[in-house]
Amino acid sequence: MLLRVLAIVAAGAALFASAAHADIVKITFTGPSDTTSVELASNPTPDAVAAGLNFTMFSLPTIHDGTALLSDWAFYTASDGGGAFEYANNVYAGGPAIFTGTTSDPTFVLGTYTGLINYGTGPYDTISVSDVPEPASIAVIGAALIGLTATRRKRA
Repeated sequence: MLLRVLAIVAAGAALFASAAHADIVKITFTGPSDTTSVELASNPTPDAVAAGLNFTMFSLPTIHDGTALLSDWAFYTASDGGGAFEYANNVYAGGPAIFTGTTSDPTFVLGTYTGLINYGTGPYDTISVSDVPEPASIAVIGAALIGLTATRRKRA
């Protein structure tokens, strides 16, 4: 019985931990023929800023169609066309801004956005900003699964 209670508590903690705001976000461009993604701080310190227009992050670990590389990324305010640009593969999706705050103190906003690629002339592209679970949350979820498995084995 005690093991069952612990498993239920661990499962509840796992749900709470996974709902907590992560410090890392994953930004993914999904286009008609490719996918490009990067993980970075949800409230990054920009490497370069064009006040009120955009900010740039240099040499971010990027995955483009399964290939790892380093690339610069620029993120634009709505007044500067919105969206983001990934330099190494020349991937641009304009549309809504995917961050709030100023260009010198941005915070990414979770969600899925639709933008036009190729500077507004190409087909639609999707930009998603999602939380990346922190290792502690993953550990809590793992503990909950182990506890639930143990209670099922004990019953059998």
